[in-house]
Amino acid sequence: MRCFVAVALPETVRASLEGVQAALRKSFAGARWVRPEGIHLTLRFLGEIDEALVNAVGSDLRVLAMRSGPPFSLAVGGVGFFPQRASPRVVWVGLRNPADDPGALARLAALQASIEETARRAGLSPETRAFHPHLTLARLDGRGTPFSNPGNLGEDLGRLPVASVRLMRSVLKPSGAVYDVLQEHSL
Repeated sequence: MRCFVAVALPETVRASLEGVQAALRKSFAGARWVRPEGIHLTLRFLGEIDEALVNAVGSDLRVLAMRSGPPFSLAVGGVGFFPQRASPRVVWVGLRNPADDPGALARLAALQASIEETARRAGLSPETRAFHPHLTLARLDGRGTPFSNPGNLGEDLGRLPVASVRLMRSVLKPSGAVYDVLQEHSL
């Protein structure tokens, strides 16, 4: 099974992201836009794993979630690009500390590091890329036009509550990935 660990988005944030996607569509010809219902915060991609490993990781995630402290939330906003603005391959919206919780991103980073350690203990290869919390809107084929953000597009898109982590299965189809929740564990 192709699996990952993620945080789900509330419908209000999903609707806001859909609006940003609509506003950006004309700027990026050939983009593959993520379906709004498929946008999520990935904490760790696990790759192809067998059912026994799914169960082991899920059990460890349950314990990890119980020890992670109370739920928190992140502010959603700010359009960005990987790897760079001049020739972007991915369009995303970022996450930041909300004004009332300056430690939220640090808590998210600690949660992600714990999940990374869980994956390593389960025998998975370490993630080689640094964790950059974001919500992917589109993948580009290089035909996009240089982007300049008109006004405050995507700057304040609501809050993302981090109240649970989900162990997800990804099934790749010609129409795009379909995601199923295998397990969900509350913080």
